Amino acid sequence: MGRGALCWLRRWLPLLLIWLMATAADRAWLAADQAAPAWDQADYLNSAVDHGRALGLLPGGEWSGWRDFLLLSPKIPPLASLVHGVVMAVAGELPDQASWALAIWHGLLLLALDGWARQLHSPRLAILALILAALSPGLISLRVNFTLDLALTAVTTAALWQLWRWQRPAPHGGRWVQALLAALGLAAALLVKQSAILVLAAPTLWAVVTGIGQHRRRLQLLAGMALVLALILPWLHQNWITAIGGTHRAVVDSARSEGDPPVFSLASLLYYPRLWWQQLGALPCLGAVAGPGGGGGGPPGGGGG
Repeated sequence: MGRGALCWLRRWLPLLLIWLMATAADRAWLAADQAAPAWDQADYLNSAVDHGRALGLLPGGEWSGWRDFLLLSPKIPPLASLVHGVVMAVAGELPDQASWALAIWHGLLLLALDGWARQLHSPRLAILALILAALSPGLISLRVNFTLDLALTAVTTAALWQLWRWQRPAPHGGRWVQALLAALGLAAALLVKQSAILVLAAPTLWAVVTGIGQHRRRLQLLAGMALVLALILPWLHQNWITAIGGTHRAVVDSARSEGDPPVFSLASLLYYPRLWWQQLGALPCLGAVAGPGGGGGGPPGGGGG
């Protein structure tokens, strides 16, 4: 085996093995569970079937133009349903068969974590991040439930990674390819679910503020913004009323009816930190507590890419 092949194996084998083992565990769980899809899961499955038929990939449908296609997703953007419909055309329309799409989203999440950790620090950190992600109870739950949560997590993580790559000082950052990839990631996240803006707004604004003063990056920002708008506006133009109304009902009205605390109250701000132990598992939480006292580690290996 040549040196190039060995380097390739060292680079990609840990990621591939972790993804394969996690996928095998997920498929075993789905095969043993055989539970009927709940309301949300059934809704997303139906949406995937509708989009697959609209693309002409599933029986009983044919392509009838972009306008009709975009109208299939009046409240939630169509990207995830489009991907799910394509997967159904290959794997089948049954819930367990359609769940192969979740393995694809999980692979994207692991790929983003692996690349980000390697560029931020080292291959060791990348492997640790992959293991923790594969064992996280919160992510395991998403991997066996046919919703948009795993897709949103994966694409938003990839978008943040690409935005970080572009924002780095030269010569590692500020490249045209990085700017376009970041724009594609931002658009993809928003086209999976508009709530991605809650995570992406502040980092994107910071990237704009820090890059607008540099001529080269200013041009890249303008090109990136144009690309994001070009990808999002066709769907938003057709569905902006229902998207805004649906988001208001799903977020504001439901919070009121369920008695949720006000947004900026202490109970609201502490809602997710209280769930860290449950969602991340004991190992990452204990590591986070012990880390500050553990001393050191080697210097970051942050490099190119």
